[in-house]
Amino acid sequence: ISEFMSRYPNSSRLDDFREIVAELTQRLHDKAFINAFTYYKIGRHKSAIVAFKNALKTYPDSSHREELMYYIVKSGYELAHNSIESKQIDRYMAMLDSYYSFIAEFPESKHVKELNRLSKAAKDFLEKNNKENL
Repeated sequence: ISEFMSRYPNSSRLDDFREIVAELTQRLHDKAFINAFTYYKIGRHKSAIVAFKNALKTYPDSSHREELMYYIVKSGYELAHNSIESKQIDRYMAMLDSYYSFIAEFPESKHVKELNRLSKAAKDFLEKNNKENL
């Protein structure tokens, strides 16, 4: 991309080129989100978490960043809530880590109220199971 721009800095098509690059980049961001969301939608929460995190890692400036992080927390909660007892504590702890990252980055999000509720449920579970290292 930058090679084209440096090779042809005065091209009359430079604006068209930038527009096409922006559109294609957005399509990649959309595709990564939809792929991960599909796992979430069919209840494959462990796979969804991996896919959402991979999308964030690959496209950290994605227009879907807030939604990606939101669904990591939601998937984490669902995974922990539906897990066998021996895995619940670790999974709730991982979910809370994701929750704190989300809240730090998006304190004014429309999802805060819902995620606060899930966080409280996770903390209550951990407290009930004598895990107070929150």
